[in-house]
Amino acid sequence: KAQEASLTATKAKVSFDLKSAYAGLLYAERSYKLQEQIIHRREENKKLVELRFQSGRENKGSVLLSTAYLNQAQYDALQAKNAISVSSAQLARVLGSDEEIEYSITEDIPLESFQVVPDFKKLVMFTPDHHQSFEQEQIAESGVTLARSGFFPTLTLNASTGRSGQTWFPQNDRWSIGGVFSFAFFSGGKDYYGTRSATAIYSAATRTRENTDRQMLAKLRQSYNGYVEAIYKLKVDQSFKEAAMKRAEIGRGKYNNGLMTFEDWDIIENDLISREKTILQSERDLSIAE
Repeated sequence: KAQEASLTATKAKVSFDLKSAYAGLLYAERSYKLQEQIIHRREENKKLVELRFQSGRENKGSVLLSTAYLNQAQYDALQAKNAISVSSAQLARVLGSDEEIEYSITEDIPLESFQVVPDFKKLVMFTPDHHQSFEQEQIAESGVTLARSGFFPTLTLNASTGRSGQTWFPQNDRWSIGGVFSFAFFSGGKDYYGTRSATAIYSAATRTRENTDRQMLAKLRQSYNGYVEAIYKLKVDQSFKEAAMKRAEIGRGKYNNGLMTFEDWDIIENDLISREKTILQSERDLSIAE
């Protein structure tokens, strides 16, 4: 039973690793697509700033900064593209594949929502860690029983039946029955100290199981709280992204018409790009937290 609990724990870890690797590759692919969009946006911004510079309504520093933003976006795209191959290799490792295959994610990760707060103390009893520590406690308890057996007497019974004679086939029946009753009056303290040692081991196993349950209770609460927070964070990030997109749309029009400075417009553009990156991270974090 202890080994079965260990197998369950291994399956849970493999499941988590697989989901995390899948989420990592999905995040990498979406990051690369986002970086391509950012490059396109930076190119348009650079052209807009250059046109205003040529007409004398913008300074050279703004042009150079726009160029630097474009170079940064191209560098980020290179990193995102390299991250795809790394994430694909990590997924292949979890799948146990030695072939160099470029995996491509086509489906989102399905998520389930908890409608009510679970009974954490009850859930602890279903965790593999609890089962492992509980079975180890049972093993230690059996050790106490074995150690105590030295204090009890031993009764051995034996019996036999057969035939004997000077000719074949023997005609004379014979049988015997006997028994031995023994009791260890003095074993040099071996049984006494063996029992004390087994009892101490059993007590330690019990404390270990109790401590494991407490740790599991804390981990379950922490994991659940992290999951709930990830749900709300994704909603918050989505709200910020919507606001940033609308502000960027308005800001572009104002800057193009000379109603906004480059510095103010630059803040709005950078905020939009930052929000778009953040929401991808929040989606990945939510799937892993779930």
